[in-house]
Amino acid sequence: TDAPATEPATEPAGEQSGTIKIGMLTDLTSTFTPWGVNVRDGMALAAQEINDAGGVDGRMIEIVTQDDENDGDIGVDRFERLVEEGVVAVGGILSSGVGAPVAAVAEQMQMPTFLVKSGTEAALTRDSRYTFRTCLPAAPMTAGPVLQYAQEQGFTKVGAIVADYPWGQSFKTAMENTFEGSGIEFTIEVAPVPPNTDFTPFVRSMADFGSELLVATGHPPGNAAIV
Repeated sequence: TDAPATEPATEPAGEQSGTIKIGMLTDLTSTFTPWGVNVRDGMALAAQEINDAGGVDGRMIEIVTQDDENDGDIGVDRFERLVEEGVVAVGGILSSGVGAPVAAVAEQMQMPTFLVKSGTEAALTRDSRYTFRTCLPAAPMTAGPVLQYAQEQGFTKVGAIVADYPWGQSFKTAMENTFEGSGIEFTIEVAPVPPNTDFTPFVRSMADFGSELLVATGHPPGNAAIV
């Protein structure tokens, strides 16, 4: 028989006890590891602070970690493993190449998923209901402010070095569309992602072009070297 309306609903056994599992899916061994380490340490610190303060209604936070190895297929597989382990949400995804396929699976599985970066527009759309992006706007959103700054400074030539993966390609398309007809000349070089890339030729081409502003976005192995 149905319980009386005044009687509170009871949760399945175990729902109100034990730890609250949060999945961490990030790159810990490949191209995005410099950022992945920050994600790992940041989530661990947040969990410790919450647990030291008594947890969530007395339940402790447990971080369950999976390495996506900066590979979309591996990322989807590891995401599904996290769901099987009983996590209530997943966070820490960096690369657009991982974020887009994982986000599609997250929507299907109705698992709240937080992209730390993953700025490709394919990862987060108007139809997304379980996927969220923190820390970084979508790639197309960053081209407008770059153009605005160049115009304010009176620059006539702008160069960009973008990474050869979904974020970089998204920014490349956005920059081409945004700068077209602006009166500012621009050139874009697409650099490979592997960490052993020599960026000297790409920077030299910017100098040969006479670029007054260099845009180097979304290239974790290259950011420091390019600067």
